[in-house]
Amino acid sequence: MGEIQAAVANLSALVEKGPYRPAHDLAYELLVEWLLETNNYAEAKRYATQFIQQHPKSPSTKKIVELFNSHAIHERLIVPIVPLQEDSEKDPTELEINIDDFEKKKSSSLAPHALGILLPFSGPLAPFGKKELEAIFLALDTPAPTNLENKISEITALGLKIFIADSGGDVAKTQSMTNNLIQKHDVALILGDIAFDTSVAASQICQERRIPLVSLSRHPLTTNLGNYIFTFNPSFKSQINFLVDYAQNTLGHKRFAILYPGHYYGITMAEAFKNAVLKAGGTVRSEAYDAQETTFTNVIKKLAAIKCLGKRCDRASTIPKIDFEALFIPEFAKLAYLVPALVQADVLVTSSPQALKNYILATKIKKPMPVQLLGLSSWNDKATLQKIGDKANGAFFVDAVSFDESPEHIKFAEAWERLGHGEPTTTEVLAYDATRMIFKILAQDKPSREHIQKSISSFDQQIGLLKNIKFSPEGELLTPSIGFTLTSGASSVVKREGT
Repeated sequence: MGEIQAAVANLSALVEKGPYRPAHDLAYELLVEWLLETNNYAEAKRYATQFIQQHPKSPSTKKIVELFNSHAIHERLIVPIVPLQEDSEKDPTELEINIDDFEKKKSSSLAPHALGILLPFSGPLAPFGKKELEAIFLALDTPAPTNLENKISEITALGLKIFIADSGGDVAKTQSMTNNLIQKHDVALILGDIAFDTSVAASQICQERRIPLVSLSRHPLTTNLGNYIFTFNPSFKSQINFLVDYAQNTLGHKRFAILYPGHYYGITMAEAFKNAVLKAGGTVRSEAYDAQETTFTNVIKKLAAIKCLGKRCDRASTIPKIDFEALFIPEFAKLAYLVPALVQADVLVTSSPQALKNYILATKIKKPMPVQLLGLSSWNDKATLQKIGDKANGAFFVDAVSFDESPEHIKFAEAWERLGHGEPTTTEVLAYDATRMIFKILAQDKPSREHIQKSISSFDQQIGLLKNIKFSPEGELLTPSIGFTLTSGASSVVKREGT
């Protein structure tokens, strides 16, 4: 899936950059085909419509239409699913009904205070899903339920009827559970999921049914699906703009490099960072590595123009030739391996006095300039930062939460630790604040789904731990960014948005 998503991202970048060339026809065909195969129906429809409108006489237009017909997408995208009787044995995903009739039928039986929660409680993402649920119920001041695997459970908290569904981190299961929450339990709103693919799957269904969904993922596709989908995760574009602005205008850097994993997230972040740098008048180059990579020797050799690495190399051929001042690494999962790999290749990425001294002795470079490391909110994990230690002193990353900045944050951290989870992360804060916002909206007198959608769209206040909560017209969470720097494996605030 990572390779397919990377290919989709590359093709998207190709077809959206002018001018039009004949090669775009095949690119659109492949793009639509792969989006359909990965169940990204709304995005496939967007690209297909875009191409057909612009090039109706192209032979590729017929092929793209055939692709849609073979997947029956024209039915899946425009009609919802009929609720079944309990004794029905027919697969509900095969039934259809006119959307207007469906909405009229549902409006009379809507349970206005029913909240659906969609998270993985089974599969490889289960530990993350269970933590998110604990944060949600911490916001409701109610103990989180357990034993939720492979089912939908019902609980009442603070007057809310809550239906909790296990997505399993699986697209097909997510689709089934989302339909079940909507059809059988009449939820007014759904909170979740956290994974990329499942969040898009749930978002597609909710947008077609006009069910507000607050996604805890940050998949870029969810922001293009429609006005009923809200991404409760800070806009990566705003964070990247904050990052580039600080690096250029505060630190004075103009020459950048990017080291990123070749999957959808990595490519998306790298492209957004590159665009921000170029827009601000800087220069940038990039190197990608395989998403499954565990050693980074070859990619770092390219990045640093190193001729040779290893015991058999002479010293002159191992010295890097750095033509950039700052290095952006969107990766989180392998950050603790990437930094030591850079150090081993004599790429200086720390301002530690002892490291500078050792570097001068090893390379004979009298006045070395450390490369400024830059990262996103995924870096804000104490366990990972402690592993890095002083190898990346002076690194700068951006997030929306600082846990030591107010009594409320300290109180939350203490409550989280009492649950046995250790230090909280930003993801738990987002789940907590999303729940606080949802509770405030659903506590109103019988809000309709349309009213809920409008209330979220216009929301603009502090309700929990974030400084402020509001959404862009595309449904992305807008909350002030905070800049952190690293010193000996610990982070501290050095910059706040607007100051």
